[in-house]
Amino acid sequence: MIQKDIEKKYNLKFNIGIGKECLNIEDYYVSFTIANKLIKIGRILSEEILFYKDWILYLMLDEVPDYIKKYI
Repeated sequence: MIQKDIEKKYNLKFNIGIGKECLNIEDYYVSFTIANKLIKIGRILSEEILFYKDWILYLMLDEVPDYIKKYI
């Protein structure tokens, strides 16, 4: 709802990536990194909001090196 309000008010379109839940301070870096990757995926796939739990497989496949991807 907030995203839609910002989009209407400022004519600004953006993606939101939501990383893993953080249980301690060390988890924030990993969650932030995952959220950034989800934003990248969202731009490619034209998805507006991406939650970590819904995109785990895609995130794992994104980590496969390009030289291996060409054989998959």
